[in-house]
Amino acid sequence: MSPKQRIDEDALLEAALEEFTQRSFVDASVNTIIERAGISKGSFYYRFESKYALYIHLLRTGVRRKWEYIASRAAGPPIDSTSVGEAAAGSGGGAGPDGRDEQSDLFDEFLFQADLGVQFALEHPAYHRLAVMLSREKGTAVYDDALRDLGQDDSANLQGRIRAAISRGEIRPEFSEAFLHTVVPQLLVLYDQVVFRETEWDLQTARDRLQEYVEFLRHGLATK
Repeated sequence: MSPKQRIDEDALLEAALEEFTQRSFVDASVNTIIERAGISKGSFYYRFESKYALYIHLLRTGVRRKWEYIASRAAGPPIDSTSVGEAAAGSGGGAGPDGRDEQSDLFDEFLFQADLGVQFALEHPAYHRLAVMLSREKGTAVYDDALRDLGQDDSANLQGRIRAAISRGEIRPEFSEAFLHTVVPQLLVLYDQVVFRETEWDLQTARDRLQEYVEFLRHGLATK
């Protein structure tokens, strides 16, 4: 890249993140982004071939940083058990290397990772907002393209985890495996829309709602 074409990529990504968290993909403006970043249109298109290429780059960055955040903390001490309870931190039995109970089930695993995801969202609200904006694109071509390109429809991995949970007797036998493969991914994708509200950004409230959500997944609504 020639000196003329060199750009401050941090400034570009910051400007893009601001634009894509305030407007839908269609309404987001490359001209606004490059103006905020202080670069030329030619320099922008030297780095990114399209608005979508920039958009997917931001989404991938957010996903990568979130999982790096989760992985770095999963290897350490248990998360605060006073906020999400012993289900996330591990109770009874021996604790594994990530601080969780070795007997934890599919729901405990989800609670543990989702709680760390909540912490990431609160510490990095712009990337969380970007994910929320993507969820609002559902039903559009850009939503389908983004999920495909991000590789977040990791159905084979999740199906394997569901199958293992069934074999361990963690899920009621009256639910067919085919039904679970259809429903569980949808419930897991929607959890952040349940946990977060625009006016409720304190960690304790988010964690309390997260635990309620996981208990709903585990036990449902009906009394026995």
